Order: sequence, then C-alpha cells, then structure tokens
Amino acid sequence: MTDEDYDQLFARPLLHFVGLAMLFIGYGLEWIVSAFLRGAATTDQVRAWLRVYRHIAAVSGPGLLVLILSGAYRAQISVAMKNGWLSASGPRHLSSRWSSASCSSCRV
Repeated sequence: MTDEDYDQLFARPLLHFVGLAMLFIGYGLEWIVSAFLRGAATTDQVRAWLRVYRHIAAVSGPGLLVLILSGAYRAQISVAMKNGWLSASGPRHLSSRWSSASCSSCRV
C-alpha cells in the first residue's frame, strides 16, 4: 500500500469524521447549555452559562467548515461532482446562507 492509497482510504475520511464529531460536540454543548440556561435562577447563573455559550461556536464552526470542505473534496475526487445538480447546488446553497445570515440580525 502506497502513501497515496493510505491517504485516500484512511486519512481523508478520518478528517471528515473529525469534522462531524466536532459539529456534534458543539451542538451537544449548545443543547446542554440551553437546558441549564432555562433553569438558571439568578442573573449570575445566567451570565455564567452565557459565557460558556459564547465559546460553543469555536467548536461547532470549525467542525462544520472541515465537514463541508472535506465532503466537497471527497465528492470532487469521486464521480459525485460530475452530476450537474450537485455542482449547481453549491453556489445556490452558499447564497441562501449569506442572505439568511444578513437577515438574522433583523428584528421582526
């Protein structure tokens, strides 16, 4: 087995799995902190849980980025990106995320 074969079989899927694990850890922490935040009785408890909540994006954000980039790379080297709908859906997905992010700060 050459180094390239090893890289194709184990290292790249492992990177995808690490991104998946980071994303689920971040979402799990968000769920736990939300539950404790609802049960907080004093403002000091709320502030303490909000300090923890602020750092969750440092786990789930890079995990999501690694997951998307490694998944796109795996699709690119396989035959999956040769499907027209898949290559066309990427820019549309990014533009919809950008528009929803710009409106998320708007108050309704």
